[in-house]
Amino acid sequence: MAFEDKPLFVDDWPDEKERERYRIQAHAYYSQFIDLRRESRQLHADYGKWLVASFLAVHAGAIFVLSQLRSGASAELLEVLASSAAWHVVGIVSILITGFMAWANFQFAEVIYIKWAQPAMLFRTDLWPNDAGRFNPVAATMYAAVASGLVSLFSFIAGAHRVLAALG
Repeated sequence: MAFEDKPLFVDDWPDEKERERYRIQAHAYYSQFIDLRRESRQLHADYGKWLVASFLAVHAGAIFVLSQLRSGASAELLEVLASSAAWHVVGIVSILITGFMAWANFQFAEVIYIKWAQPAMLFRTDLWPNDAGRFNPVAATMYAAVASGLVSLFSFIAGAHRVLAALG
């Protein structure tokens, strides 16, 4: 919103209707930012826990199954099982990175909502949200979490492919 041509404090605006419109709009934005902050906290935490736990369980389960297949296996199959297990270790490490990036993303988003939801924005035009910075940590950590999650998924597929190709 552009308020550069207006006095800083809304109470100093000469037009009463314009002051009232601003207050209504500012209050709506302020309330929305508070709600989004609350929802962001809860959804991020819930989804992150589920996603990390699911991938950890899948990779750990795969490593367990691979360890059960090694008894009585030929040297060639043992090599395949070991390389498949290595893929799953990569998957575990990458999903832990995903969890960390999701946590960092949650923290950065919360800081932004705290910054945006300034009660003074209800009567001051210079306190509207402004994302003029060059670096966006929320986007960076979101993309990092997605990328490391995809690495975990890829490592699951690669590990499974190694074993299935050797067994089939």
